[in-house]
Amino acid sequence: MTCSVSDALPCDTDAIRNNVLYKIDSINRKNIDRLICRHTGSLAYVPDFKMLQGSESCQIPLAINSVGGSSLDPASQNFFSSLQAVEQAQYISVRDSVTHKLINEFNHELPSADLNPDIVSTLKICYAREVEIAFTSAISIYSWLLKPYLLFQVNDDYFRKNDLHRVGEVLANTATTLNLNLVFQPAGIAPGHDSFAMLDQLAQIARKYMDKSKHIHTQLDRNVWTQVGFIANAACFVGTSLHGRIVATAFSRPRVGLENSKVNAYVSTWEELNFQPFDVPIEELLASVKKAMSISSAIMDLYADHQAKLALLGFTSLRKKLNLSEFDGDVNFVKEQIHHITELALLQESEALRDAVIDLGYELSLEQAKKKLPQNKMLKFFKWQKTKASCALAWIVTKARASGIF
Repeated sequence: MTCSVSDALPCDTDAIRNNVLYKIDSINRKNIDRLICRHTGSLAYVPDFKMLQGSESCQIPLAINSVGGSSLDPASQNFFSSLQAVEQAQYISVRDSVTHKLINEFNHELPSADLNPDIVSTLKICYAREVEIAFTSAISIYSWLLKPYLLFQVNDDYFRKNDLHRVGEVLANTATTLNLNLVFQPAGIAPGHDSFAMLDQLAQIARKYMDKSKHIHTQLDRNVWTQVGFIANAACFVGTSLHGRIVATAFSRPRVGLENSKVNAYVSTWEELNFQPFDVPIEELLASVKKAMSISSAIMDLYADHQAKLALLGFTSLRKKLNLSEFDGDVNFVKEQIHHITELALLQESEALRDAVIDLGYELSLEQAKKKLPQNKMLKFFKWQKTKASCALAWIVTKARASGIF
């Protein structure tokens, strides 16, 4: 909940550009937040609802679902901004007992928050067909995906706390012992999260210790259904990502959680202790994967179904509190409309981005003429000078590269 917009930028850039953006000081990061979000607030996942409301005669009911705040720190800069944003909602659902207790303790004027599993738990119920199509397409390219594989994901912070070579060695030993291929897939590639560069290094290390007949693959496709498909068909998911684990749960896949307080809070709320391992140190990986894979598929299905039903029940509570009628229309028609709106939004974003690039290009040309610098030196100048223009350039270049514009 406290993640700023600049932290959550989906940066499909190389490690150097990623780190430059991530290391910008807090004042200029706030400037980037304002430039990006304009009227929606500076928190990445908590919009400024006042800007979304209509006139007094046409108030829009607000609901916040699957709130995660187990890592909220009352001493943090965004703590009370998050709680103030949540105050504006008529309905709140939180995903773990730690967040539930925290919100109720600090905001007595809030409507009582419901405690439900994350809405991602319903993926299999709502989008099984989309996932199947995406993974079938992947199999047509990589036929070895029909054989069992372990899917591994960790964030960059994990690499800072653990020896990269040791992780690669243990991972290779685990996959070899259990006769599994190995797939590396990042969860999110915003600054400070996962990175292809680090996972590629890990893959190269693991390859030294694995049988040459085994496949080691870094999954590069960022299509959401492809990513879900790789988790949904894995022999076991291992990682630090909370939503990676929730996806594995939704599709009844064995899962092992590495050290992550958010995962610990969620699993402790919705699973029996030691049902599927979590908070696992790397040295215990092999034993933990064996344990996870030893649980019968019938029991895994029971857990998946139970959590999905509880998540869906949350919508019944939401409709009741907001006086919304039950939906009895065509679900596929609604999906088509959502897809159409998404395409329109992407086109609009692309148009705005092109305009911004043109405007900034004009501004840069004026600065270049003023300083009489050649183009290559101008770019170097704007890379390191923390001005409004350079912050805007950092954002635009990042977004443009992520969109494939240049």
